[in-house]
Amino acid sequence: MNSRFYNPLPVLKDFVKYYIIFDTYIDDFNQLTQCSIPYNCPVLIFTVSDDTPTFIVEGHSISNISGHIGGQTYSPIYMHKPGNFRIIVVLFQANGAYHLFRIPQNEYLDQFVTLQNLLGKKSNDIQQRIYDNRNNNHEIIRELNIFLLRFLKNNEIRKTYLDDVISQIIEKNGNIKVEELCTDLNINPRTLRRYFKEQVGVTPKQFGWFFRLNVLHKYLMYYPNISIHDLVYQLGYFDQSHLINDFKKYAHYSPGLLSNNIILSHFMKADSYYEKFPA
Repeated sequence: MNSRFYNPLPVLKDFVKYYIIFDTYIDDFNQLTQCSIPYNCPVLIFTVSDDTPTFIVEGHSISNISGHIGGQTYSPIYMHKPGNFRIIVVLFQANGAYHLFRIPQNEYLDQFVTLQNLLGKKSNDIQQRIYDNRNNNHEIIRELNIFLLRFLKNNEIRKTYLDDVISQIIEKNGNIKVEELCTDLNINPRTLRRYFKEQVGVTPKQFGWFFRLNVLHKYLMYYPNISIHDLVYQLGYFDQSHLINDFKKYAHYSPGLLSNNIILSHFMKADSYYEKFPA
């Protein structure tokens, strides 16, 4: 598998983390049964190869994945039909897709929805433009920037306490007590929960769980010899059993099988260290 990572335009950075272009080959999937754990941000996916992948989410098969937005997921995503694919991914900030598209994120929780169904005519011909430039990475990124800038014109981001909550959860690796956070920021817990589900797709507590799980995966992937006891302490787990059970609950596999998760490893690589290319 080859992957390259691109920054969005600076004006889009509050909404988009980065763009990824994957080239996967059928041999990559010989050992692969799963391509993602629950991740902590929405994605926009285009496939520009002759064939398209099929994902399994919550037991439901979603075929011809191209021009789809995926929301937050409670469960891992499985690749049902591996192959030789060229896949373009827009990875949004936690509430970036909401700010751009103004669509409640909990409406497509555990789902992949086509751009056409989600945005109607606003989706324009972006899918065709991406396909026409499928062999030119920089043109693909250019088209994505142009497309997303259209939504930014009337949706200038305004920082709210929700952004402070997201920042604190991330800063503390997801190990945070929401009740204490609400007290510190003088926020009504019910109000926070409602707005969080609308803008992020899940509750603050669930977002913290997912984020801590992602951090745990990064440590296990980049430091395979790290002591589990150190991770228990560093990430705020009660004990080693708590950490392992949490891992299995959301990843659906044991830490020893992490190396099989090819696509996830590329997402994690991008979050911690990756080669950046100018937009």
